[in-house]
Amino acid sequence: MIYTSTTEIALRALIYLAQQPPGAYSPIGQIAKQLGLRQPMLSKVLQRLGKLKLVNSQKGPGGGFALSKHPKTISLLTAIIAVEGNLDWDRCALGLKMCSDDKPCPLHQNWKKVRENIKKYLETTTIYDLAGSQNLNDREIIRSLRASQ
Repeated sequence: MIYTSTTEIALRALIYLAQQPPGAYSPIGQIAKQLGLRQPMLSKVLQRLGKLKLVNSQKGPGGGFALSKHPKTISLLTAIIAVEGNLDWDRCALGLKMCSDDKPCPLHQNWKKVRENIKKYLETTTIYDLAGSQNLNDREIIRSLRASQ
């Protein structure tokens, strides 16, 4: 994908938490098991998301992690920036220092359009959108598996 495995873990965890009942805290072991992730790495990612106020954590019985905001308000771009930091949208696709509209590299015009589309998608797609489509995909997968048996 176009982002790190840490960001992938963060997105998967946010989607999982969005699929839980509002206000319900999920233990980290449960999240790790459901997502097939190692608990230490997931813990680090969730702690980072907590520092940036995307998730809340609660200790003790009934504790774990929950979204701190409604999933409709968390864009993919917000989640990615939370993990990756600010993205350099103006960076040349070939890594050239002197690449601009005035002095374009061979990829500049096409990459500029792709980059703008990616940014728009990340800004307008929310964790809520993905949590809903993830549920649908899971149901479709289960239905197709049953049909093939």
